Amino acid sequence: MDKVTTWLWSDGTAEEQARFYTALVPGSAITRIMRAPLDNPSTPAGAVLTVEFTLAGRAFALLNGGAAFRQSEAASLMVLCDDQAEVDLYWDAFIEGGGTESACG
Repeated sequence: MDKVTTWLWSDGTAEEQARFYTALVPGSAITRIMRAPLDNPSTPAGAVLTVEFTLAGRAFALLNGGAAFRQSEAASLMVLCDDQAEVDLYWDAFIEGGGTESACG
């Protein structure tokens, strides 16, 4: 396990995001899902709070923190690809279902 884990903010879709990334990148897995043990003012019992996962062996986590912060290109991941087919695989997966292309990724 990495000594440092990158945490990413999510607005209620942490588990879905982690499942998408780990299914797409070989050598990846969800390692832990933390759920709310009890109802609280912002989260019902059983709702996902955090998801820890690895991407190609590197540790990441997603926090269902709410709408206070939006995801943006301010944080990005770089995947080294062997060929154009692999680039296209990731590119197509990220924009499928309504994503938008942007310069350089």
